[in-house]
Formats: sequence, C-alpha cells, structure tokens
Amino acid sequence: MFENAQKFNIGSFVTNSVQGDYIVNNVGKDEKREIFELYSRLAQNFDNEPYYSSRHEQNLRRLTEGTCRWLLEDLAFLQWRDDPAIGQPVLWAHGSPGSGKSTLCSQAIRSLADSPKKPTVAYHFCDFSRQHKEVEILSMLACQLLDADSAAFADLPPLPISILSAAALQCKRADNVRNIVKHLVLRSPKEMVYFLLDGLDEELGQRGRWHDGICPVLQFLVQLAAEFPQHVRVWVSSQVRGEIKDQLSNFQSIDIVPFARSDIVLYLSKKVPELRGPTAADQRLFLQTLQDGAESSFIWARLMLEELGQRPTLSSMKEFIEAGFPRSLEDYYQKIFDRCPQHLRPLASMVFSLLVYAKRPLRFCELWEAVWCLSSKTKDVLNPDDKPYEDHLRDVFQPFIELVPIQSTEETSDELQFTCRIIHSTLKDFLVEHRSILRPDDFQFEEVHICPELAVKACLNYLLQSRFSDLLRKEGDQWHDISGTPVMNNRFLIYAAKYWDKHLDNVLDQDRQKELIPKVTAFVKSPNFWTVLQVQAIWVQAQFSSFHGAGEEGTKWLRRMLPWWFMKSDEGFRVWIQNRSFLRQWRYFLCCGICSGAAHTHTSPYTGEMDYIWTGALGPDHFLTERRSRVSSFAMTTEEAVVRGSCMFFTDLTSDSGSEVYALQIKYTNLPADAGDAPLSLSTVLLKVTLECKVQTWVLQNNTSPTLKNEQVLQVLASSCDFDLYVHDPSNPYAQTDRAPLAAFSSDGQVLRIGSKLFQRDSRGDFTPLPNIHSTNIVGGSRRTRYIEEVSRRGQFLTVTSRTRLSSKELDRNFDDLHDDSDDELDVQEWNSDEDAMDSWVIKDEDSDSDESGQEFASDDDSLSEGSSVFSNQGRFDDDMINPWADYHLGSSDGSDSEGGDDDGGGGSRWALGGGGLPVELDSSDSEEEEDSKEPPAFNRHLFREEDDEDWDGLPQYFSDQKTSRSKPRATIAVFDTTSGSSICVFRKQIPLRCKLYASPPAFHPSKPLVVWPLGDGDILFIDYEKSTSFTRRLRPSTPFTRQISIQCAFSSCGQYMHIAALEGRRPDPKTAVKAEKHKVALPPIHLALLASTYRLSSKKTARSPPYLIHRIRIDLRPVKSINTRQLPFNLTWTKDYLYIAASWKLLQVWRVPLFSDVEPSDLNKGDKTEAKCDDSQPVMAPEKTLFMPKTCTHRSVRFFPAIEGDAPISARIVVGHEVSVVDDQPKGPQSLVPLFGTHPAPEIDTQKPEKEPSAAPSLFFEFPVVCYLDEEKNLGEWVDSMSRTKITENLGIGALDIRMEGMEKFNPDDDCELEPYYY
Repeated sequence: MFENAQKFNIGSFVTNSVQGDYIVNNVGKDEKREIFELYSRLAQNFDNEPYYSSRHEQNLRRLTEGTCRWLLEDLAFLQWRDDPAIGQPVLWAHGSPGSGKSTLCSQAIRSLADSPKKPTVAYHFCDFSRQHKEVEILSMLACQLLDADSAAFADLPPLPISILSAAALQCKRADNVRNIVKHLVLRSPKEMVYFLLDGLDEELGQRGRWHDGICPVLQFLVQLAAEFPQHVRVWVSSQVRGEIKDQLSNFQSIDIVPFARSDIVLYLSKKVPELRGPTAADQRLFLQTLQDGAESSFIWARLMLEELGQRPTLSSMKEFIEAGFPRSLEDYYQKIFDRCPQHLRPLASMVFSLLVYAKRPLRFCELWEAVWCLSSKTKDVLNPDDKPYEDHLRDVFQPFIELVPIQSTEETSDELQFTCRIIHSTLKDFLVEHRSILRPDDFQFEEVHICPELAVKACLNYLLQSRFSDLLRKEGDQWHDISGTPVMNNRFLIYAAKYWDKHLDNVLDQDRQKELIPKVTAFVKSPNFWTVLQVQAIWVQAQFSSFHGAGEEGTKWLRRMLPWWFMKSDEGFRVWIQNRSFLRQWRYFLCCGICSGAAHTHTSPYTGEMDYIWTGALGPDHFLTERRSRVSSFAMTTEEAVVRGSCMFFTDLTSDSGSEVYALQIKYTNLPADAGDAPLSLSTVLLKVTLECKVQTWVLQNNTSPTLKNEQVLQVLASSCDFDLYVHDPSNPYAQTDRAPLAAFSSDGQVLRIGSKLFQRDSRGDFTPLPNIHSTNIVGGSRRTRYIEEVSRRGQFLTVTSRTRLSSKELDRNFDDLHDDSDDELDVQEWNSDEDAMDSWVIKDEDSDSDESGQEFASDDDSLSEGSSVFSNQGRFDDDMINPWADYHLGSSDGSDSEGGDDDGGGGSRWALGGGGLPVELDSSDSEEEEDSKEPPAFNRHLFREEDDEDWDGLPQYFSDQKTSRSKPRATIAVFDTTSGSSICVFRKQIPLRCKLYASPPAFHPSKPLVVWPLGDGDILFIDYEKSTSFTRRLRPSTPFTRQISIQCAFSSCGQYMHIAALEGRRPDPKTAVKAEKHKVALPPIHLALLASTYRLSSKKTARSPPYLIHRIRIDLRPVKSINTRQLPFNLTWTKDYLYIAASWKLLQVWRVPLFSDVEPSDLNKGDKTEAKCDDSQPVMAPEKTLFMPKTCTHRSVRFFPAIEGDAPISARIVVGHEVSVVDDQPKGPQSLVPLFGTHPAPEIDTQKPEKEPSAAPSLFFEFPVVCYLDEEKNLGEWVDSMSRTKITENLGIGALDIRMEGMEKFNPDDDCELEPYYY
C-alpha cells in the first residue's frame, strides 16, 4: 500500500465517533489517511530510503542456488518459526566473519514470506559503512509493519488516536516510536510477528554506535518477545562479541560455521566450472585447493575466485595456485595493496581514506568531486586539469570497492545511481590498523596513507571555494551557486556541509587540534559558512530540529554543529555561545517543512532564503552579523549580544515617535563575599545590596546603527526602594508574581521607577530623584502604601497608580526594620483599625477651595457636566441606542453634580439611559410592523451584559499572575503637584476591582487638567486634578463572555479627541477548559479582539464633560494560549490618523486601524441614517508581504512605526524590546561535557577540565533591544485589506461610555420574562 505512497489515493472521508482514546466504529478511509500520514512521518526518520529492502534484495541476488537450504531443515529454526508454544522466542545465529550470516538472514526472511501463513515480517541489516540511530531502526520496523497491515484495514482493531495524531516531532522520539511498534504488533492480523536483525557486530566498531543504535532496539524487541512469546519472534545473526553475548546468552543459538563449510563446497562446485580456460582436471585441482583454504569464509572464497578469473592465461592461474593462496583475508588484502602501481597510490590513498572514514556511503560522483578537491593545486577554484580520470578511479576500486545501484528518480548520469561500498567490514578494520599500507619506505610521495584528515581537508577545501562565498540563488526549482552552476552538479557540497564538523571530531591529537583551531575559526567566520547553513537548511533533514531523550520530559537537545574539541577552546566556546543565540532566534526559520516534519509551515515557501534573517540584530561582535540580509537591523548594545553574569534585571521603552529607546540594566553590588552560588535571600539583599542602575538613551537614525546619546549610573539601596514589595526571589527577579516589575519607565520615558523610588528626566537627559511622594503624605503604618505600578507625568503634575492590593499577610513585617527610610522623612502613625481603613495618602492642598480637600476619598462623579458647546445633532451612533430589553443600565446619573447650562441642548437625559451622549428614543422612521417583525432582544441571550462575564476565577490559569495573586485587586491613583519642589497630593482615590487590567497607564490631556485612567471591569476614571473631582464611565466589551485585558487611552495632539484601544479576550467554555486542565491537554485558546474607539471632547469643559463617541471599529486578532501579564501579545503605536497594532510573533503582523470615520458629518444630516452610514466601511489594512522576525519576538515587545515623508523622511522601523529567559546551570566537572557537547567520537576521551568551563552559563539570559529599518515597498509591499475587521452588534452601545449603575437588579431572560400580549 505504502510502497507507492506518491500514488496513494485516500478517497472520501468518513466521520468516526470517539470514545476515550480509541475510535470505536468500523475503520473507514479517514483512518487510512491518518495511517498514511503516520507512515510518512515515520519514513522521514530514515529519509524515505528503504535501506532494509535494498540490502535484502542484494543478498538474494548473491545467493547461490542450494546454499542455506540446511536452515529450512534445522530443528531449532523450525521450532522458532512454526511452534507458538516454544519457550525460546529469540534465536541467535552466530558465525565467523564472512561466513554468510547476512545471506542466511535473507534466506530466513524469504522462507517466512513464502510460508502458507504469510506472517508479518520486519527486518533490519546493520552496515559498518552507515550508522542508523535507534529511532531510525524503529521507524523502519514500524513502516514494515504498516505495510504488512495495509491489506487488512477493515478487519483490524483501531489504533489509538494518540498514535494516529502523533506530531512529526513526537515521531522523532524513540520512546514514542517504540510505543507505535508495540501497538502495531498487538493489532497485527497475523498470528506471528517476526523481527530479524543482522550484522549487530558491525555496530561495535566506533564508540557510541552500539548504545545509540541497535542495542536499545535489540533490548526492546527481546523484551517484547518475552512479554508476548506466542506472538513475537526475534532473529539475530552476528559474530560472537562480548556485548552481543551479554544480551543473547540466555537464548537458543545456532553456530553456522559447520553449515557454512558445506555451503562453501557447494558454492565453489558451481562457480569453479564457470572459469574459462581450465580443463576438468584443472578445475578439480582448483576446487580442492580452494575448499582447503576457504574453511568457512565466503568472502575469502569469492575473492579467490575473482582473482583466478582475472588471470589472462591458464599458466598464470596455475602459477597463482602453486604459489599458494593467502592464508587469511589480511594476507590477501596485503598482497593486493602491494600490487597497486606507484602512480595510482596517491589516488588510492585518497579514495580509501574517504571511504573508510565516510559518515555514510558516498556516491560515485561525491567521491569523484572530493578526490578532485584533494588533487587540485588551486584551492579557491577547482582546476579542471587536476580532475582525475574516471578510468583511473575504477582501476583503484578493483577488487575492494563495489558500486551498488541505488533507487533514484533523478534524471542524472549512470554513475550518480551508484554508491561506493567497501566489500566487507574486515577490509575497513584492516585499513584502520594498517594506515601506511600504500606507503613503502622507499616511496617518493609523503602523503600516501589512510588518514582521517584527508576527509577533513576535502570538506573544508571544498566549502571554502569562492563560488560558495555568497548565498545560493534559486532559479525556478533549481539552486545555483554564484558561478551559475546548479547545486545538483556539486554533489559533494551537501555531504561536506553536513559532515565537516563530524570529520574534525576524528582529529584526536591535541597538538593537531590546536593547530586547526585558527583554520576552523576562520572558516566559521567566513561568508562561506553562511552558505553552509543555507545548504543544511535546504537539504539536511532535521539539522536544526530539537530532540527529546527518553524519560527526559521537558529536556530538549539540538544537533551539535561544531567539533567537540573546538568548542572546548576559548575562541570555540565564544562561537558556540553566539551560535546558540543565533539558533534560539532563528532555528524556527531554518527548520523547513521537511526538517520539522510538517507538510506546510509558514517558512516552507522560504526555505533557504537566508537573507530574511536579521543578521545585524545578532550584535556587533557576533560572527554572523555581517552576513547579507534584506533588512538593516541593529542591536542596541556596545557589549556582546548576550549579557552574562552581572546583570540581574533589564527593561526598556521605545518613545512614542520611535526615535529613541530607553534602556535600564540593574546589577547587584556589595554582595557578601560568602554569597557564592547559594540563592540570595531577601534579608541579605535588603541589608547589603546596592542596585547599580545603568540608564541608557539610544537614538535611532535611518538605516544606521543606533547611537548611544546618554548613559547614566544610579546607585539605589535595595532597602530604600522597597525591594521586597516587587521581588520575591532575588536570584530571579522575573519569577512569576502578581507584582509590578522591579523597575519601569513611564509611557513617555520621562519618569523612571526603581522599586518605589521615582526619578524624573531633566533637560540634559539625566534622571534626578523626584520630590518624595511618600515623605509627608503617608499616614498609615504599613509600607504597602509605597507600592507603585504605573507612573505618568505632564509638566509639574505626576500621577502614580496601582491595581494590586497588598494585604498584611503578603507583607513580611520582618523586613520593616531593614528598610532605610532616613531620606524619606516619613511621618508614620500607628493605626488600630482595619488594615484597609486609612493606609493611603492624605490630600494636603491648603490652597484648594474644594469642600472635600481634607477627605480621604474623592467622591465618584462629583464633577460631571453633561453638555458641551461643540456638540450638535450630527451623532453617528444616535441610532445605536441601548435597548431597555437588551441591557439593564437604566436610570439617572450616579450622583453627579450636573452643572447644566451647556448650550449643547442634550441635558442630563442623554446620560440617564444610554451614556456616551446617546439619546434613548426610537427612530421615527421605524414602523410598528418592522419593530414587531423582529425577535425581541430580550430573547437573545447574547444581547445581555452579564456581570460574571469578566470573572475568570473558576477557569484554569490563563493569566501569568493568577498563580501568585492571593487577594482581590484594588485600584489606587494619586495625582501630585511637584511645582514647589515637594510632592503635594491633589487627588487620591481607591476603588475595589473584580479583575485587573494590564499595561493600562493613566493618560494626561496635552493641555487641560484631565487625567484618564482605565480602572478595570471596563471602568474608566476621568479626573479633573485642578478641581480634585472625578467621574467614572464604563466601556462595554464588544462580545459576550469577554474580559477586557488592556485599555490604553491616548489624546490627539490638538486635544480635541480621545482614543481608546481595548484589548479583549473572550472567555473559553469553562467546562472545556476545566476538562482540558484535568486531563493535562492543551487548554482551549483565548480569542482576542481589539475595540478601537474615538471620542470628541468638549472644548469648554474638557475635564468635566463626558466624551462623545464618533468612531468605533473592532479587529479580530489571533487566538493565544495564555496571557503573559508583563508582556502582552500586542503593542500599539498611535499616529495622527491611524492606530498600528503589532503582534509579538515570529512573523510581522501589523494592523493599520483608522482612528476617524470616512463618513462626512454632512451625510448624517440628510436623514438617511442607515447602518451603512453609522458604521463606515473602512478596512483594517495589513502589509502584503511576509517579514520574518526572531523567534523570541513571541514574548518580546514589538512595536511598528510607519514611515514619515517630508523634507527629512524617516523610514519605517520595527523596535523589538529586550528578552530575558532563565537558563538552568549545567553540572560542573568533566562529565558536563558529555550532555553539553554530545558523545565524543574518540576512543580516548580527554577527561581534563577545559580551561573555559562551558557549564558556567548564567541563570539569567538576556537579549538586547533591536531595531529593524524597513523599506516599505521592498519589505512590506502594498497595504491590503487584512479581512480582520468584524461587525459590531447594533443596539448594545458598544464603544459608548456608560454609567455604571451599582445595586441594580439584573434582568434574567429565563426568570423575568413573564409576558403578556402587546395590543397598543
């Protein structure tokens, strides 16, 4: 079924019902498709090359008729094959080298296939010339089992869904493939399943091959046979070696040597008569002589026959016989090499060196190019005159190298259809032990020996050619080098790119390693290495994939890309660190669809297009930073791209114009000398540590490296900034918590908060301490009043906010005495009342004429004006009223002091029912019949606003701060006047919240005394800080069961408009989410959307009159699995006419949202207030082209700034914020090199500790901010409709700012709909 997978036809699908983990109905074509996909994923593990079948067919072709027949009459074999009751399900056939074990295994396979019962058979032939890892062997066995089952799908029990749906990466894990094999065995329709393994001794030649490949497979199959002895049989054929004997000594065995002797007699009796020339008497002499010398070695007999066949005359045959056959294979090998002509010996040493040390069988064309590279006298370009003749190559091949045909669909010349293979493993062992076999003492050539460095030289010289000094170019379906030569004509390129470092692993001499370090360093830093990575990305499967070891949940491994001894050097270790940083950012892009196992991925169409990578962003000292890229990118650092060791905290902010980036690095100083590697305690930090805070200002200029404009170092005592209020674990300030980060900039970058300390930027760009807001305003005895989260400033006015309520249980009183409050001049009073009673600032504005100047809380809506002289009857959303059946927000204003007198004419009624300036009256154009024809909104559940829609407490932890939050949130805001050099609190308010908002700072009006702050639960607080009054309005979510995650407010530069962008998350189905968490499967995603609204402000009473909705638009964003509350998945950039939304993702996703309607106000006066007129049809635009970004952008701040045209044009740019991750320290000591660098191929491992211990990696790993300049036309293309704008439901007042009516009875459509007929 799967042998012609490319012609496989699935047909129509059927839907299967599911119960538990199994499909319970009859197997349909849907499972056939899934099994085919499973087969394809498994076949990728061995490059879709059925090596097992080609070896089996080759063995059968060599089988002489009549030989191996004894096996079919052997009692032990027959019992093993036919008797299910036998207690020995494993059979071990062992013999000497060359005794025909592989051929015997193929005979056993054929006998099983020809038996009447037609059992299921799976087999594998080990090969000294190529190593197969455990997962490869298991995958080959699994594919054979799937092939055997393909004819009986309808009668088979179903496979578990977990297996059918196994992802490609899961199929690369050996434990998962073992599970697949076991399930296939158990569901096999045949009574018996046979596994045959041959040539296990060929895996013992190199260190690590035995344990990395066939050994765990053998143990698994033996265990499977022991568990199901009546259903599973295992055959093993090999030499007798200690490692193999340890595994099989308890099972039945067959010594094939006696049988091999008789088979050799039969073999010779049939082959000798085929010799041309000898008489019958001569043939009998030859036969007898060969039988006496062959003993049990088929390979010896075959070589002697070939030698006789090459003799040109009968006399020369007799001379060969009379001289006597070599007594052993080694003698014969010595004799043949002694006969090699001197002029061919240099060529022979190259050929045999390459084949002996090859990491896989070389094709003829690959070998030819490698020899040409070694022979060329010019290294930059291969000289055609130095290319060896093909006939000379073939002369060297005889009689030890055979050309094995390979299956290929490529339209190439004949030699490309063959691989070069040494005839037997004994020859390879002989050459390794006799490396100077081709160099007699008097030989004039020096470099004529079997040497592993010849393969090293061939790979490096080939890759360093000038034609590979720039990236390959794709023309149609073909890749070409810069000389225009197709890559498929450069066959050795792919082999050299994959194995160059593995050949260097074979260099064991330490002195030679030191000599090679400069050459390897120069190669890695050359532009040719960039092409090597490109070749690996295109043609080397799984080169950049991650791997999971059995029993190592959560532990990932990458393929080692550099020689192990090179990484132990200082220079090599630096390259390794930088390369790991590069892979961390761009491995996803290098993993093409084939490598990752996915048929279609975002990167698949761009496989090999290396210039999409932001090389400049890797850092100024990175070895890849100068490689060619489509974009200009830079890291904002003067140091290495990765901060190591001292830095413990990093934060940054990009200015609203995108022209400057502010960065802050914090490190601990004055640490105790005995701190060592022990975790730091909070008490130690508060007692001893000073925070050294380096503040940098970077200027971004068009397509040039960022300039460091200003740098300043602040020294802050940990005890003076309430360090413990922000950090729970000093060793990792980024540990998940519901607190604000240790430090942050204000949204405009003019204020810096370090703990509870505030600093303001002066005219020189330096930060100076702000007048202490705690010094004269704290009246409670608790330090929790000092906790600050967000800060904003305009002129002399400063606002500080928080949404986290710190309870006394969360506040460790033991630290109170450790805080240095001497510079704060705190006026502390003890309070005996409840902990929440009076722990707040007191308003001390003696000059204020407000009646409430001495009160703790400003009353809600104590200064609300309902009118504005600029409002008219041109309201676009007047018809989008709030239907009383559809919502319960009815009634009068919530206690506001309406001043009236406004010439708007609207009065208080506008706010009494709808809010947001929406009059509640039916459109006169709606007829009674039209109204009655519609279903009453009360019957539509989705029109109701439930208070519980924002309550996610019963759901799994979608928000990162849920795990540590132990109290209900509370909004606290205070506005200070810093004019007099001290901080005077002019406004203070506390409000309990149901749920928190994130990244929702307060916003100052550019000219009026107005601060707008989103509180939470949809509430938005409007503060007139001159009058010390406020009012609250509520912004409705655009869909039911939706929580507002972030609400950001911005004012237009003219001050006439206010914009609100609300990031909303629609709650997943609670039952589905709880069930997923219970079964430890992926939680259903949160579907995100953004509601953007624009409001007109009153020109006369800007700070006291509610804004008026003039535009709204809803954008459907991509779903997310969870929300990191410290770094939201979307970031906003406000411009005059547009809002740009940038997603934190590995592909650039930007939405351009219009902030104003394209409906002219004059159109609304014509009376045609249709829905099309109320909601404009402007699309939300997005770039046409694909732009890839570093993988870590998925959890970094990403902001997009559009190009600005004019006399001094500014190019578009992307600014990516810093990134931090926690890296576990590697274990120290010599053994740490094994998990870090992989298993050393050398038999003698250097056990000395390296000079630079790679395991000394820091626990915190930082990446600096990055800027990427864009040519919009070249990199982004046209702005096209993103199709992400969604329709907003009418009659719900979406976008309007409502009055929250506390204490109102909710309308329940199920219980409150006791209706009566409507007559008039």
